[in-house]
Amino acid sequence: MSDGRLVLPVVLSATFVQLLNVTVAQVAAPAIQAGPGAGPGAVQLVLAGYTLTYACLLIPAARLGDRYGYRRLFVAGIVVFTAGSMAGACASDAASLIAARLVQGSGSGLVAPRSSPSSRPRPPRRADRAPSARTVPPWPSRHWPGP
Repeated sequence: MSDGRLVLPVVLSATFVQLLNVTVAQVAAPAIQAGPGAGPGAVQLVLAGYTLTYACLLIPAARLGDRYGYRRLFVAGIVVFTAGSMAGACASDAASLIAARLVQGSGSGLVAPRSSPSSRPRPPRRADRAPSARTVPPWPSRHWPGP
């Protein structure tokens, strides 16, 4: 991964898993209500808890990424997200499932700031750029024929 060829596939895979997690929980809502004996309010909290913690951590996570590095934040987010996923798989009641979904959303919020900048093309290096418009005038003003 030192040459950077794997960065984009890994980051886009993480983004795919984040979006898939929201969709899977919405499809599984009837089974969640029937399985652990959760009421409609608890099912809504399972669904909204992930999105809520994800959204609340976007700006603080971007700041943390600026301070400590996006790679560290990405790895920490993946670890937190995986721990939340494992806790959600082992959840036996609605309260533990809600807590696991909150942890998953937190991990997803930590991963998200790395996902957006990585998918954009990088600007060319200074040596590769064309000269700017300010260094080359659009016409030679001294030699312009005038009245």
